[in-house]
Amino acid sequence: MLKYESHGFRHYRIHTHIHLAFATITLDWNVDITSIEDQFLAFVQMTGFKKILSFGGWTFSTDPSTYFIFRQVVEEPNRDTFIANVVAFVKKYNLDGVDFDWEYPAEPDMEGIPHGTAEDASNYYLFLSELRNSLPDGTSLSIAAPAGFWYLKGFPIQAIGHVVDYIIFMTCVLHG
Repeated sequence: MLKYESHGFRHYRIHTHIHLAFATITLDWNVDITSIEDQFLAFVQMTGFKKILSFGGWTFSTDPSTYFIFRQVVEEPNRDTFIANVVAFVKKYNLDGVDFDWEYPAEPDMEGIPHGTAEDASNYYLFLSELRNSLPDGTSLSIAAPAGFWYLKGFPIQAIGHVVDYIIFMTCVLHG
């Protein structure tokens, strides 16, 4: 059983939403929970709060072996396949929402990986918009976004704001 006590969540019942991090994406555009499977299976059995599965994270977004997956999964026709797989996964596990932490579409300066493009950011918006329209009613959709302008400027954040339920601004990027 997932023990919130060990993670500082002794009183998890007072929380309204808990995000479990991180699911990743396979090269055939499926949801991958392999690295968090035990925690995930315990998480979905819990009650009393909205269960949100977060995808991505810093390592998945920037590691030379995986950075390209976000870039490719939001392109046509890959995004259609991934959207169908996310929706099926949400339904199978009765999740309350999904969250995406892509650090960062259109990034100009990550060491060790090619720079992102404006097309990456546009495709991200299209992916989120199409996912929003495909998710079951009442399922939340959110993203993590940088709080600092340098990386945020690559996001079509105003447009994204119209298709997601909320944005989690990562203030850690303000201070390094």
